[in-house]
Amino acid sequence: MGSQIVFAQDCGRGQGKAEPAAPGDLAFILPLFFFAINLRSVKTKSFCARDMEMLARTPATQAAAEEAAEKEAKLRAASEGYTERKARRKIIAGKSTHIANFLQRAALQTQDQRAKAELLELYQKANRVNLELWNEFETPTVPGTKDDSWAEAVAAYRRGSEITGMVIMLEGRQLETRNPWDPPPAQGEL
Repeated sequence: MGSQIVFAQDCGRGQGKAEPAAPGDLAFILPLFFFAINLRSVKTKSFCARDMEMLARTPATQAAAEEAAEKEAKLRAASEGYTERKARRKIIAGKSTHIANFLQRAALQTQDQRAKAELLELYQKANRVNLELWNEFETPTVPGTKDDSWAEAVAAYRRGSEITGMVIMLEGRQLETRNPWDPPPAQGEL
């Protein structure tokens, strides 16, 4: 059964005729058009420009168009926000992986037993945070980023750097613990 929408033109000249719809079609009658609607395909007959302008000017049509545009804008904003939050979570999780790997290697390579014990403790904390941040990236439980967990990882990295005297280098640059979206540091704070 070929489904179709049929528009019949009536521009005030009595020229247009409505084509018969197949049995079972749903028919709507508007002031200037006859519609026979079936849900499988769309075929249109001619419209006159005056009819199109009148249809576009009706308050119901304008309200529906404005509502659809508003709904689309909200969806677009929500989608962009989700994408941005996901990118932020990925950046933080990636940096936390570098921190956990750094602390693990430092703990395994050091000879001082007290430093080794503290580095292993820092590694356990950083590894737990790393796992939490990657889980948060995959399936978020909070709308933003887990700033408190990230602060724990940064604190572990700073303490590990103090103990070992080493820093993480990525592509010839030191690992930046500040994120691009963080507010600028206060005077004298790094």
